[in-house]
Amino acid sequence: MNKYELRKKKLMASLQVKKKMDVSEASELIGISPATTRRLFSRLAKEGDVVRIHGGIQIFPEVQGTYSYVLSNTTRLREKARIAERALELVESGDLLFLDSGTTILKLAEALVTRLESGELKELVIVTNSLLNYEKLARYCKVILAGGEVRLNRRDTCGQLAEKALQSLYTNKSFFGADAIHPKKGLMTTDEWTNRMNDIVGRNSGEIYVLADSEKFGKSSLMTYAGLNDVSLIITDDGISSEEVEVYRAGGAHIEVVPMD
Repeated sequence: MNKYELRKKKLMASLQVKKKMDVSEASELIGISPATTRRLFSRLAKEGDVVRIHGGIQIFPEVQGTYSYVLSNTTRLREKARIAERALELVESGDLLFLDSGTTILKLAEALVTRLESGELKELVIVTNSLLNYEKLARYCKVILAGGEVRLNRRDTCGQLAEKALQSLYTNKSFFGADAIHPKKGLMTTDEWTNRMNDIVGRNSGEIYVLADSEKFGKSSLMTYAGLNDVSLIITDDGISSEEVEVYRAGGAHIEVVPMD
């Protein structure tokens, strides 16, 4: 991780709590000069990670309390990588896969690159609406990007054009993330577009796997995209208690807990 990425990670983690930050606060937090801080703010705004305001920056107003790829990608990285390692074992040469745009799914995409480079996996076809998954994998296998409106906060595409593309595509395995997993409401997301796309892909897929770190359990979000018993397997880390796992299993979920040791 280079100097810019380290500064960005530290700043975005703080913004997750503060929501807004001025030049002096960020300068003190990161240990850089005000002039360097302003250049950092400008770059983050240009990349679509923040909004410039007078004297500082803030998280996108429409994203506050919902979802931000940048913020999600600063938390529980070790757990997400371990979950992705387990999910990788479910992929075989010749598979037709769908990968959604979550940060845990990106860890799976990175793991797939390693296997494709080594020749352990061959002839994969991957459908995705994630700009980052496309960027990672397109050099190593056939990737079909569901084109549509670009959402910078999720680093993906959505909308009618993306949905139309997904309606005509069939995969034998799909990998979804979740913004929340509730014992009664099921697998949830923060917005209508993601909900609609997951529904389309789910109807056109064989096996559906959900990769979600343990912090997603017991939470609620805006919309349910699938019931607990509508997916083949939910893979999570051992931050979830055995008692909580049993509650979800009683609700019809198939859950595998990956040890972090």
